[in-house]
Amino acid sequence: MRILLGCLLCVAACGTDEPPEETDPCANLGHTATVLAPTGSTSPSLAQVMVQWSPAVPGRYLQVRDPNGSDFTSEDAIVPASDMLTASYQLPAGRMITVEAGFTCEATSERRALATKLFMTMSTLPCDTPTVGYAATITRPVRDAVLPAGLAVGSTAFTYSFMPTTGIPDRYESVYDETAGHVQLSSAPGYDLPAGHTFTLEVGWFCLDETPEKAIPLAAVRFSTAP
Repeated sequence: MRILLGCLLCVAACGTDEPPEETDPCANLGHTATVLAPTGSTSPSLAQVMVQWSPAVPGRYLQVRDPNGSDFTSEDAIVPASDMLTASYQLPAGRMITVEAGFTCEATSERRALATKLFMTMSTLPCDTPTVGYAATITRPVRDAVLPAGLAVGSTAFTYSFMPTTGIPDRYESVYDETAGHVQLSSAPGYDLPAGHTFTLEVGWFCLDETPEKAIPLAAVRFSTAP
């Protein structure tokens, strides 16, 4: 009895050997964001996106994606030092799009979403009608892949497919250097990928039924190069 009582008193006094719970270094920082546009559940394929962050949010980011994992980009979407961002995105019609705004936790390098908005791209423009039946899938590189810096030839570095396999006119492949400010890279003789940069590979089709002609993305993926 004395031995049992002594053990109980030791447990009560000393506690257990379980390690203390780790605290989240980026929790409860008070950061907020609001997606102000699109305002409704639908949007034209040329979507206007507006986001406002609370003051002094570090490492802001904006992501516009579809359910297939495409991470669409825009030359207007370079996140500024100010708390407001307005950007125009050319998006494929007939897609459910998610806008996500947040910040990158400096302590863990992880993205933390602060606000999201869902909407469907719908339009009756000439280029949007055929786009509803078109799709593309990028299988290489995978999302957030880290590739070696240097010359990358599209035919060997990137793999993707279109659906339907025939019938989509004027297909294109583009690579944008996001670190340099959404600069489109030349593909000849290959894409020159600087070290430590982030890029977007985008594939889609050129529609000539509107003036001016439109480059309509069908799939896009972000990747980076090693330092």
